[in-house]
Amino acid sequence: ATGCSSEKMTDVTPTPTPIVTTDMPDDTHSQMPSESPSVMPSPSAGDADYYSDENGHVEGYGTDNTDNMDNAGNAMEDAVDNAGNAAKDVIDGPFVVINGDDYYGRDSFRIAADWCRDHEKTSGQYAIIGFELDNTLSESGGVSRGICSYDADMKLTDVVEHHNILMDNTGSIYGDNSDTGVRVQLKGKDLCSMNMWGFTPDFFGASQDIFKSFLAANSMELKKEFYIPYAVDVMVKAGDATCDVLHTPSKWFGVTFKEDRPGVVAKFSELVEKGVYPSPLYK
Repeated sequence: ATGCSSEKMTDVTPTPTPIVTTDMPDDTHSQMPSESPSVMPSPSAGDADYYSDENGHVEGYGTDNTDNMDNAGNAMEDAVDNAGNAAKDVIDGPFVVINGDDYYGRDSFRIAADWCRDHEKTSGQYAIIGFELDNTLSESGGVSRGICSYDADMKLTDVVEHHNILMDNTGSIYGDNSDTGVRVQLKGKDLCSMNMWGFTPDFFGASQDIFKSFLAANSMELKKEFYIPYAVDVMVKAGDATCDVLHTPSKWFGVTFKEDRPGVVAKFSELVEKGVYPSPLYK
């Protein structure tokens, strides 16, 4: 599987991915990440920290000059410990990983929370929240989405990245398949990943082992990125884990292009008017 990304404005720094745990209050959806003690704190850019960005890949920021080829390997090795260990010592149950700058909708968090409650005593069973493709498109330009494939039991079998996804004036949706390079027609009801995952604590150790293998194979490749879907794909295809595809009816929105901002502001205003969220959102 490849990364499930959304194209971003070039001047936006990747947002650290909050980790939401099952002990969060019921109104978590109405809180900013920094308001809840159950959300992992954002790393500071000067302490050689590593975190995952909006595409679910580990990004390193540190005081070392990682542009230097000799330092690159060391920085990537540090990422094994920092990315793998930063959260595991404070998480002892199922948790959810999300993008810090996307709106997923209340139903998506309810679905994820229910999954977490049902998997308090399990391991090797993960989940991805699947959004209907036509609920994730931008009116301002093409986007990249990971299209999910799954079996009859709604177990994930593959995620294939498609780029430049657009709806034409007939209502048909097309995107470029990253595996084949062919532009293909997609269905509006295809389930896609917006990088909203459910994991159990065993994921830390399992993904860290995969990360070490990834580093061994790519330590000199500065452009290589370690994606969450890649780690899940390795585990699933090796038979070490399963991943539930959980359908959500929620509409995603975010600022993929600067032109999206007015529409996003209007959508939030509409949610406030309907009483979905209070105003101000938090005090």
